[in-house]
Amino acid sequence: MTPKATPCYLSNDIFTSVFVEMEFGNMPLLTYIGRHIGRTIQQSIAWLKANLDTEIQLIGDIWLFVWIGTCNLTSIDKNTRYISLSSFNNTEIVQQITQGYKEIIDLLAKYPNCRVTFLETPFYSIINWNTKQHHKDPYVFSEQEHTLEQQVIALNKEVKTINTSLHSHSPDFNYDLYRTSKYKSSKHKGSTKQRKFFNIALYPDGIHPDPALAKAWLQFNLSFVVVEQHGVELSNLNIDSCYKIFNRKANNQPGNLLKFTMNLYHTTNKMTVNGGRVDIFINDIFDKICAEIQNHYTELNICNKTIHSQLSIIKDSLSNIIQKDLKRNQMEALKTTEDQLSTVDLNTSGLQLAESEDGEICPNCEQTVQTEGIACDSCNNWFHYKCVGLTEDHINSYQQLEYHCDQCNDDLLYVGATFIPQTDNNNQQLPINTSSSEPTISSHETQDHTTDTHMDSPAQKSSLEFPHRHLLKSLYH
Repeated sequence: MTPKATPCYLSNDIFTSVFVEMEFGNMPLLTYIGRHIGRTIQQSIAWLKANLDTEIQLIGDIWLFVWIGTCNLTSIDKNTRYISLSSFNNTEIVQQITQGYKEIIDLLAKYPNCRVTFLETPFYSIINWNTKQHHKDPYVFSEQEHTLEQQVIALNKEVKTINTSLHSHSPDFNYDLYRTSKYKSSKHKGSTKQRKFFNIALYPDGIHPDPALAKAWLQFNLSFVVVEQHGVELSNLNIDSCYKIFNRKANNQPGNLLKFTMNLYHTTNKMTVNGGRVDIFINDIFDKICAEIQNHYTELNICNKTIHSQLSIIKDSLSNIIQKDLKRNQMEALKTTEDQLSTVDLNTSGLQLAESEDGEICPNCEQTVQTEGIACDSCNNWFHYKCVGLTEDHINSYQQLEYHCDQCNDDLLYVGATFIPQTDNNNQQLPINTSSSEPTISSHETQDHTTDTHMDSPAQKSSLEFPHRHLLKSLYH
C-alpha cells in the first residue's frame, strides 16, 4: 500500500454490523465514504459519480475497498421484509455486478494515486433471514438459497480475477464460515468423506455477521498495513512481488515495526517468508492461502495437466527426431558395412578362386568336386559323375580314357578339318550321351570325323577318343 493512501470503505447494508463494531469497539477507526441500506451497485456508482471528487479533496488519496453487490443478488419486499433471489440466471446477474465493478475502476482511474480493491461476498441465508421475519414456511426458498450459493461462488471467482488485474487481493470471508462434517457414503462402504457447510449460526439474522465474526474479518486490515513492490521486466511483466507487513498507526499510516516480509517469485512459483513475526503468517495466513487454493483454484490441476501434456508432446517430438537421426545413422553405418563387405568379397574372390582350384567347382551344379569327379582334358574343369551321367561301373572300367565335356566336345566337333589322332587297337572310345541316364560304350577303329557325320549321328556327336591320361578322382578317398 502506498503510505499516503487512506483506506476507505464503500458498502451496503449487509456489512453495517462490521462498521458498527469498528466504530464502537476497541479497534482503530477506518474511513467509510458511503453506507446506505439496500444500495444496489447502480446506486453506488451514481453516488460515487456525485461525491468521489469531493471525498478525495477532503481525505486525500484513498484506497477504496468496495463491499457491495448483495442487493443485486437478492431483493427485499419493503412491506413484508422478506428477501428473495433477484434472478435465476447466474451468468446474467454476475455480469451485471462485475460490469458495475469495472465502472468503479474507470472512475478511480482519473486519480493516479488512488487504488481500489473489491472484497469478496460471504455466503448468507435467505431461509434464516425470512425465518427471523416470521415467514410461515421459509423453506420454500430452499431452491433459491441453493442458487444464491452458486451465484456467490461465481461472483467471487470474478472478483479474484479483477483484483489480480489490479495487483490486489481480498480476504476469503467464507473461510471463517466453513465447517466440515464427516459422513459415510452408502455407495462406498467403509469409506469416510467430508462435506462442507457454512455456519449460519454466525449470522444472528441470516445476513449480518455477529460482533466476533466482524472483528475477525477486519482484524488483519485494521492491525497491519501492507506495502507492496513488484519487479517488472522489459516486457512489462511482473516477475516477482514483495509484500512488507507493518504495524498500523492511529492515523492509518504504516508504522516503523516490520512484522514480516513475503517474497513471491512468479517465474518459479516459489514463496519465501522471513522476519521477526513469521508466526503471524503461519497462524493467521498460511492456512487461508491453502484453503483458497484448494477451494477456488482447482483449475490449477487442469493447468498442470495441460502443461504436462504439452511437455509430453514436445518430448515425444524430440524423441522422434532423435530416433530418425539414429535410424539414419544406423542406415549409413549399415551401408558402409555393406560396402566394406562387398570390397572384402571382391578382394577375397581371388582367394576363393584359388581355393576352388584346390577344391574344384563343378560348372554344372557349382558345387565342390571332392571325391566323385572327372576332369575335362580340354578346359581342365572338374565335373561330378552324376552331373555328366557316368556310373561307377563305367569309371572303374575306363579310367585311362580321355574325357571332354559337352562344351568342349561341341567345340571340337565343329572345328573345320579337325581329325582325332589315331590310336592303337587297344584304345577304346567312351561315348557319353547326356540325354540318357546310362551312356552306351562301344569300340571301333579310328575314323575321320566330319561335321555331317556327327550331325547325323547323335551318339557319335558326344563321343570322343581319349588319349592316354588319368583324369578321375578316386571314389575311395
